[in-house]
Amino acid sequence: MKDLAKGYAIPVNSFQEIEPVTLDELKTIFPDFIPPQSYLILKKPDLLKFLLGRKRIGEKIYQT
Repeated sequence: MKDLAKGYAIPVNSFQEIEPVTLDELKTIFPDFIPPQSYLILKKPDLLKFLLGRKRIGEKIYQT
């Protein structure tokens, strides 16, 4: 990001584990999906909706 005028970071205060999803499944539903290498720009509302719709497993984890 050294060539950018500004950069942003979003702290992760909690997370919820979801049921596993395979790369093949993601590519079937979202053919242009490329796994993020270090970050993901959240400009893909269909992908976000799909992931938020996954079955939650385990307990929600909060960072203290």
